[in-house]
Amino acid sequence: MNRCKTCFLTIGLLMAILVEGCAQPKTEQAPADVPQKAPEVITEEPEKQPEAEKEGVEQFELKDDTDGAVLLQVEVHKPQLAEYVDKGAYSNIKKYYDNLYAKERTWWKGELASFAQEDREARQQDGGGFEPYQVRENYEVTCNNDEFLSVRRTSDTYTGGAHGNQTVMGETFRKADGSQVMLGDLFTGEGYQETLFDIVRGQMVARGPYSQTGYYENADQLVADTFDPAAFYVTGDPALVLAYATYTLAPYAAGPQEFTIPFSELADILKPEYIQGILQINKAS
Repeated sequence: MNRCKTCFLTIGLLMAILVEGCAQPKTEQAPADVPQKAPEVITEEPEKQPEAEKEGVEQFELKDDTDGAVLLQVEVHKPQLAEYVDKGAYSNIKKYYDNLYAKERTWWKGELASFAQEDREARQQDGGGFEPYQVRENYEVTCNNDEFLSVRRTSDTYTGGAHGNQTVMGETFRKADGSQVMLGDLFTGEGYQETLFDIVRGQMVARGPYSQTGYYENADQLVADTFDPAAFYVTGDPALVLAYATYTLAPYAAGPQEFTIPFSELADILKPEYIQGILQINKAS
């Protein structure tokens, strides 16, 4: 009987040792001469972001989908005017330019790009070369006094042919609220345009010819017929400047025509509310 008890105890002890040995996880040792591999770290490569757009500059190219040829190049420097007015006025000025450039952008990427593509296809059929269309715009502040802020903008556009075209534009804003001043706002009555035209014609005579052909023969009439009441700006002298695009009054060699008219010559037709702001406050930017 005692021998049986001893056998059972011995068998139980052996089973316990075997169970304990099976419960221990097996650890595999790497050979001493093989270095341990570091755990792999996977880093997600960020997408390449386009080069940051310069403050106030819109620049891009439009290409032909078929072969990647450049059709149109645009580089526009938009007026940056936050430093000249308070936040409320700037909000209205910015809204004006946002709307303006949204319309221009639609034209650049729509009609102008289509014209460029049609032009390129026509030139290829005729065996000629094609130069990409171009739009270049820039600006300068011409008047910054206590009441008014005025901007001169230039647009150089190339749409094929021997030469491009330059247009001068302008905007004048009230610094109090950022609202735009239109040319007609400055003057009393409707006859102010004829007064301006007569001054422009007088300056044309005084300037003389810009090239062998000088001004067009009918330039006196074109002063009125091609007049754009939005194409003006104000200087800190103080003076009013009326602008006519290239080819409007004279050949390409003459370039755009700008006529500076001192406000002192216009005092009799200026509205009273503008006399103080324009004639007596003339701190140029």
